[in-house]
Amino acid sequence: MKFFHAIIFLLFSFTAFSQTSENYKGRKVNEKDAAGQKQGHWVILNSAGKFPGFAEGELTEEGDYLDNKKIGIWTKYYPGGTKKHELTFTNNQPNGYAKFYYKDGLLQEEGMWKDNKWVGEYRYYHENGNLFYNWVYNAAGKREGTQQYFHENGNLMIEGSWKEGSESGLLKEYYENGSVKAEKTFATGKIEGATVKNYEQSKQFDDNAPKAKKLAESIKQQHQVKTTASIATSIANVKEEKAANVGMIGDGQKTTYNKFGKPLLSGVFRNSMLIDGKENVYAEDGTYLKTYIVKEGKRVSEEVNKP
Repeated sequence: MKFFHAIIFLLFSFTAFSQTSENYKGRKVNEKDAAGQKQGHWVILNSAGKFPGFAEGELTEEGDYLDNKKIGIWTKYYPGGTKKHELTFTNNQPNGYAKFYYKDGLLQEEGMWKDNKWVGEYRYYHENGNLFYNWVYNAAGKREGTQQYFHENGNLMIEGSWKEGSESGLLKEYYENGSVKAEKTFATGKIEGATVKNYEQSKQFDDNAPKAKKLAESIKQQHQVKTTASIATSIANVKEEKAANVGMIGDGQKTTYNKFGKPLLSGVFRNSMLIDGKENVYAEDGTYLKTYIVKEGKRVSEEVNKP
């Protein structure tokens, strides 16, 4: 009888602490404990076409679980295997350093994501690898202190101070060759009209322009890994959207739409160009990504699709 009880106890113990798991590239993954909670490293593979664009069995996402909650860095991928983004999780919520990538693998944006908002330093990059935005957010998620924008060639485009999310104090704009374009003074986000100074482009900076352009092209060549097919697809998508809008937009308040019927450009147009308004950005499958704020014909800020 004692022997029988011992066997029952051992069977019960084995069942209570047993785990289910899978093997991925020789590594034990996707483990669940006896309570059915996810533990350790997990990989999310495409199966039965669940993730459009991915090959059957291709890795789409991976990261760690602790007691059924995501922890640490979780990486999501584009079809083909390049990283799409890396999010740091705490207690199953994105809360930590975040990185987003272009399809060619080059870093697109990075910063600290905390309590559903950016805090601290935030950087956004041009597709050639040069810095585009260098912003700082306060603990409340509003832009604070010195903020900078850069031209694609690496030269400074805009520099000024922000307070509680609005321009405050002197703001300088620069031409692509580095010479000063304008100076404006702001108070709580509004321009003090009498302070605006506009300057013509200085030719003395032009000698530096070829060097900056050459450097930008060098960086682009070092990091460019797009295939001919992906480039052709991107160009085709851009042409398709432009063909649906350019030359058909009258002056005034208008809205244009992309091939999915979703709003692309909205705001005030002049000579078929968006002057003030919003520019929505979508993925190739039509998924919304982000919105650029356009002022005086330029992208001046963005509303990021939060993780």
